Amino acid sequence: MGLLESRSDRRFHVKHLTEEAIAAGEAELADLGLVLVPETLRSIWAYLDEVLDENTRVNLTAVSLPAESVRMHIVDSLAALPELDSAPDGALVDIGSGGGFPGVPLGLASGRETTLLDSVGRKGQAVERALRRVEPAERIRVVTARAEEHALTNGAAYAVAIARAVAPLPSLVELASPLLEPGGHLIAMKAVLPEEELSAGDAAAALTGMQRVALRRFTMPAGNESRSMVVYQRAGTPEVKLPRRNGLAQKRPLA
Repeated sequence: MGLLESRSDRRFHVKHLTEEAIAAGEAELADLGLVLVPETLRSIWAYLDEVLDENTRVNLTAVSLPAESVRMHIVDSLAALPELDSAPDGALVDIGSGGGFPGVPLGLASGRETTLLDSVGRKGQAVERALRRVEPAERIRVVTARAEEHALTNGAAYAVAIARAVAPLPSLVELASPLLEPGGHLIAMKAVLPEEELSAGDAAAALTGMQRVALRRFTMPAGNESRSMVVYQRAGTPEVKLPRRNGLAQKRPLA
């Protein structure tokens, strides 16, 4: 374990990250026009380091090299900050959170009450352990459940839902709709987004009380990977009863 000092004048003990990886990540964030206060960055880097430590015991992520994990877990997650800042005030739910990405970086950066939703209990327990060693993470909670199950007891509980690399758009809009309050936003983080998927997502949105309100396509600064941020709003009443049974959104999408 070493003591790391980044460009933001922060010092904290690290087990896996390197000064070079963090400096490169902060440069990429600057290239994206994202400026975070040093205390927030410190918590975000500390959380990633704890996740990489937990990953030696529990399979949280296949991306574990310092530089790659900074880019894929932190820079990629925080790229959704413009959409989150434009969303209604209120609680955030990360659907299919896995190792806590993008929910933890976005929750720390925004200060929103944040729920990390994932159906795999071992992952949730590892994320909880990592969060307990990071300050301030008291506004972030872990829930082990499927989105359909969570919606039965937490319907219309969130102002924002976010999902990254979880499912195609038609499934995402269906899963998010019953979780969102009226006017709430779904932020779907995508890599390459085929027009066919976008059209199907819009068709499913029409059936689930959702409406697409924004689409941003851009390129990540270092690796030149394509990214798309698709935003849907809970704009009306679904034409079908939601949530449907577990797994139907993926097995039998509405569009």
